Amino acid sequence: MRIGQTWENEKIRVHMYADSIHVKDLTNAGKRGKSVDAFSVGLHYARDISSRLHDIVDSFNDSTDYAKALGYAAKALAETPEMQFHESKKRGVDVVPPNLKPIVIHTNDLYVKSDIQGFRMKDLQDINEATTINTNRSGAVKAYKWFRENYAELQSMTYKQAVTALHRAGIPAREYYALD
Repeated sequence: MRIGQTWENEKIRVHMYADSIHVKDLTNAGKRGKSVDAFSVGLHYARDISSRLHDIVDSFNDSTDYAKALGYAAKALAETPEMQFHESKKRGVDVVPPNLKPIVIHTNDLYVKSDIQGFRMKDLQDINEATTINTNRSGAVKAYKWFRENYAELQSMTYKQAVTALHRAGIPAREYYALD
């Protein structure tokens, strides 16, 4: 894994930074009223430890869960005592569940990018860059599901047709012109 990349399986998500790795337990990801365990391991000053971080990340595989990841981190901490460890909890609703990749649609008329955090839809034929975005988080989740279900139909729609269909589906959205 290279710096800036994210790897995940059904159980954990790992992101590698230049000086640390961050691991999240995805068991309660996306769930209201639940918390997500997370930890980071690394050095927060100038010293090349990327090979040590790569050793930790390379030990992860599709069957690695949060407890095993903690075990790998504990082993690395024992071998490299100057490494720092930080454990935290995040709200489950703020962590994207596993395997929910962004939806991207790019045709001659329309550009759409949607994930459960938000969406953006642009008219590629309008020089004023007509744009539609979500107005709230619950609308973003509903829009993500709608874009996933209507992916094939959106491939042949114009921007105005897509906006009309979005409004008919009851998805709250705000339209504006991105070009001044």
